[in-house]
Amino acid sequence: MSSGIRWSSGIAVIIMVGLGPGARMSAAQQLRVENFYPHHAPAGQTTLVTLAVTSRDPVQGADITPAQGVTVVEARRAGGVQGNVSWAEVTLEVAKDAAPGDRTMVLLLPSGRTTPVTITIPTHAPRIADLRAAPGAANPATVEIQLSAIDASADLGGRPYVWFTIGCTGDPLRGVVRGRADAPAQGQTVVRASLPRPATPGGACDLQVRVTDDGGTDSNTLRVEVAPGASAPSSRPETAPASSVAAGGEWVEFVSQEERFTALFPGTPTMTDTAWFSQFGAVLPARVYSVTQGESRFVITVVDYRPVERVQVEKARACPDGANTCQGIPDWGIGYWKNDIRGAIVYAVSKFLTRNVTVTELIWNGIALVQGQALQLTNNADQSRTFVGVYMHDNRLVIVDATVAPAYPAPVAFTESIGWIDERGRAVRYQTMYVNMPDVPKPAPR
Repeated sequence: MSSGIRWSSGIAVIIMVGLGPGARMSAAQQLRVENFYPHHAPAGQTTLVTLAVTSRDPVQGADITPAQGVTVVEARRAGGVQGNVSWAEVTLEVAKDAAPGDRTMVLLLPSGRTTPVTITIPTHAPRIADLRAAPGAANPATVEIQLSAIDASADLGGRPYVWFTIGCTGDPLRGVVRGRADAPAQGQTVVRASLPRPATPGGACDLQVRVTDDGGTDSNTLRVEVAPGASAPSSRPETAPASSVAAGGEWVEFVSQEERFTALFPGTPTMTDTAWFSQFGAVLPARVYSVTQGESRFVITVVDYRPVERVQVEKARACPDGANTCQGIPDWGIGYWKNDIRGAIVYAVSKFLTRNVTVTELIWNGIALVQGQALQLTNNADQSRTFVGVYMHDNRLVIVDATVAPAYPAPVAFTESIGWIDERGRAVRYQTMYVNMPDVPKPAPR
């Protein structure tokens, strides 16, 4: 129906006009898949795709285009309704000889068809086996894992994403860390990783693990039981062991192609992989770069927020019906994944404010037109001073943290030295202010 308004003698008369079947089709076209995972369905395998649909109607089926080599085994509602979103599961069986490439999938509901999503049949997919897990020897609040990966195409990379779900008591912990992959031997690669674990008063934990290659294709998922461990991990990255250099040593320009930044350090930094807990509970990969020079300490922590969307969507799938953070509100993102990115800078700053410090400055700041925040602190225990800058670039949270003795000058040579580079390693400076938020266009470089 549509409405027209005709004015007569100061009275508004509303005329309703029927538009017929076309109006129903227009409404149906608004049905969409808010999010889904995985995005790949390897040949010769059966893949379960989980989708969040902006409708309370049950899913009745699914169409694949082109359909050759792909069979929809089942399409069904999975669980209840969360806000304006319901969950669906589609089981796809892909033939061994199915042509690689993109396919489109549309869900069929009583109210119409959803907008299409893209499912890719990759040319290959990693396979993992022989998963072993044990409480960390040096840190019982972690779980050390090892697995074998078959990577025929050799694109697993040296630091593959290791996705995990670990459930002990209460809500399981979900997230991703960076693994360490050895050089392939006889077609197999050994991948090791250190995972955080929830607090457990006793008893074993159930662990599920998968890896992704450089193209973002998932492996199969393995499950193993982990022996009882100790207390929960910290919500901040662990302090990394720092390389020590003599006072007055040579400053070096450090370049991280992977994290897309450059910085000046008073010596070559030590690098340590760790995990970061986001504001909304996603475990994300982080790397700490640090140098100690006399009484001063120079640290840059980089948190990879690129996986946060999938982590939060997978977490939301397990939420009880009606849970606020599970609702598929487009402005927030399912599981609040958009808000997790939007608030990352403020959340990181808040971690410094919980220390035993006196805040002497907290301001907006920008480096090479990438916005952030800066703060200065006096540490109450010894009166040393800490200078912090927090920025977000290409969905990587960059925390610059320098602590110097009370009489030392501000370490601006370090804190203001940050630069940004693109995927080819070229220096980047933008035409307008760069704001790292979902739905905000990235400005053009100069």
